[in-house]
Amino acid sequence: MKTISILFSWLLPVLLFSACQKREDSQKGYDYVEAYKNSLSVPVELHRGAVWNKSADKDTLVFIDTIKIAPGAVYEKTQFVCTDNCGDRLYNVAKTSVVEIRSLAKIYIGEKQRSDTACNTWRYFHRNDPVPGSCTNNVPNIYNPDRWSATQDAAGNIVRREYVFNEEDLQSAK
Repeated sequence: MKTISILFSWLLPVLLFSACQKREDSQKGYDYVEAYKNSLSVPVELHRGAVWNKSADKDTLVFIDTIKIAPGAVYEKTQFVCTDNCGDRLYNVAKTSVVEIRSLAKIYIGEKQRSDTACNTWRYFHRNDPVPGSCTNNVPNIYNPDRWSATQDAAGNIVRREYVFNEEDLQSAK
C-alpha cells in the first residue's frame, strides 16, 4: 500500500506537468470571422452555392447553405485558420470533389431577388445575358471584394470580413 502511495505521489506530478506543457506539434493559427450585416428594414436570405461540372446539355446548381439575416441583425461565422502544424487533413475533400467551384448566390431581400456570381461564373448561371463588370465596379455583389470591409490582426492576417446589405443592395434586386 505504501509502495502504491509513493508511486502515485511521484506519478501524479509528472502527469500534471506533461499535461500542462505546451505541445510543439499542436496546430497554430487564428480565428477568421465572416459577417453579413443587414442594415435594411426587411429580412435578407442568402443561398450560396456552386455549379457542377458543365456539360453540353445540362448545368446543375448546387446550393450549399442558407443564411437568414433579420432586419438590423448581423450573421457571423467563425472558423479556425491553421497556419502551422496543420496535418494532412486540410481540404482533402476539395481535391477530390466533383464540384467545379464557381461561386454563386441567390439573394432574397424582402420580396425581391437578385443573383450574385463571381466573375468567371456569370456565363454558366445566365447564359444569354451579357457579362457584367461586377468584379471590377463597385456594384452590389457579395463576390466583389471592394464591397467588403476587412480587419487585420498585428501579423497582417485578415481576421474579419464584413458585407453590409444596404439600400443599394435593395435597389439592385428585382
